[in-house]
Amino acid sequence: MGLSLTREGFRFLLLLAIVSFAAFNTKNNVLYLMLSFGIATVLVDFVAGWLSLRWLSVARAELADAYAGLTSYETVELTNSGGMFDACGLGVEGGAATVPFLMRDKNASCRVERLYRRRGVYEGEPVSVSTRFPFGFFGFTRKLAAPREHIVYPCIRAIDSTLLIGHRGGGGSAAQRRGQGDDLFRLREYVPGDHVHHVHWKTSAKLGELMVRELGEAEEERLTVGFVPRISETRDPAEFEILVSAAASLVCQLVRSGARFLFIADELELSPGNIREQEKSILTYFAKVGACDEIAPEFLSRLGTAVQRGDAVILVSFEETAPRRADVRVLDPETLFAHA
Repeated sequence: MGLSLTREGFRFLLLLAIVSFAAFNTKNNVLYLMLSFGIATVLVDFVAGWLSLRWLSVARAELADAYAGLTSYETVELTNSGGMFDACGLGVEGGAATVPFLMRDKNASCRVERLYRRRGVYEGEPVSVSTRFPFGFFGFTRKLAAPREHIVYPCIRAIDSTLLIGHRGGGGSAAQRRGQGDDLFRLREYVPGDHVHHVHWKTSAKLGELMVRELGEAEEERLTVGFVPRISETRDPAEFEILVSAAASLVCQLVRSGARFLFIADELELSPGNIREQEKSILTYFAKVGACDEIAPEFLSRLGTAVQRGDAVILVSFEETAPRRADVRVLDPETLFAHA
């Protein structure tokens, strides 16, 4: 537990030293009484402050979605397990949040601002709790172990949305089978129960009998987004962080537009499903990914499967490290951020 003497405490001890000097030189009982009261005050301040932090612990520390370079908020729950003493005047993380009073055997939660400069996984960082209770002469600080692992996502930036025109993961060509799309599949004779809006009046007038339209089933264009975590030796290693940020920004843009897409990488393949869960899984991958020397064979296999299936494929990669395929569109950070 850390201990520091505050400015107020220094002044009080200086005054106490003056009173002590005067009392021993004058033998004045009033000064002796003042000296005794001052010493008792210092002792009470020291013991009460120490006891306020003695039985504290962190029961929970949860961080809301955190992105590099942006302020996020962490919920810290403190527990006072002291059997006899309450905790007072608590400051969390240097006073970023305060807990005025915490009764024994009770919990209290507070929100603390966090700012992480880099993506990644942060774990094992203790929570700093301090107090100057009751008189402010001493400052006590204690580092409490926190059961937490915080994942910080890459920095998300605006991208050139015109690059995604035609790649929204929906609204593709009509299949040659009956359905509920917008394109005409065939004309047939009217049968009871057909909706009047489907009657083709011009053809019906020519043939002298009611004819209705059957529409083709609209097929969604399948979209696959890939990420190549490679960087050439001629580039600055810091540019890899820009590449990760570009890929994460593209994924977030697609999710916010409601697109459904397959995501492939060297160690990950995520099919379209719950959009929010898919986004979180991909961003978690981006938070942890590091640069590699070679493209994994599994990635090339997934890429080939997507191309054979007829997917529209977008790769986020540097041009010099991307697989050489004419049927794959490569977007590098300079292109994605060019006109944002």
